Amino acid sequence: RAGRNREEFTLYKFRSMRVKDPEGPAITVSGDCRITRVGAFLRRYKLDELPQFWNVLKGNMSLVGPRPKLPHHEGLDLPYRPGITGLATLAFRDEEKILAPIPCDQLDAFYEICIKPRKARLDLEYMQSATLASDLKLLWRTGASCLIGPDELSAQESERLSLLVAAWLDLSRDIDDSVPSELEVEVGLET
Repeated sequence: RAGRNREEFTLYKFRSMRVKDPEGPAITVSGDCRITRVGAFLRRYKLDELPQFWNVLKGNMSLVGPRPKLPHHEGLDLPYRPGITGLATLAFRDEEKILAPIPCDQLDAFYEICIKPRKARLDLEYMQSATLASDLKLLWRTGASCLIGPDELSAQESERLSLLVAAWLDLSRDIDDSVPSELEVEVGLET
């Protein structure tokens, strides 16, 4: 992953997906056939992130901050070390579950258009106002969300994201309905 000032490092996580399964979209959703049973449990409770404490000890990451980006992702250069948790992490805690209805071939586009900009805004908001007190509060909220469920920010973002997913699916259906099928074109039935 890319960390502070785009410096690359190895991000440690517990493996939650099958190794030899066919490639799928870069975005993983709940129910993805590549996720193992144990992996689903680890992901649900965010336990797959525990090895990142090693990244913190090595100095690649901090406990709180924007999530580390893939090196090929453009956008925000991180002046801070990336974190295990942060505003965007809390806000999009249920992202995998909410994105499940989106067809696989549309996931990457939906992420780029609807999710990535919001996460970038939350990361920027964090970086502009980060203090020890705000970091401690984010750590507390993260622990609470793992133990008792999503907090208010996560619930608001989940509702907002659910509405975007519904609108996206409606728009996709409208587009699909307005484009004649190959059979309609072949027999001259297109309108």
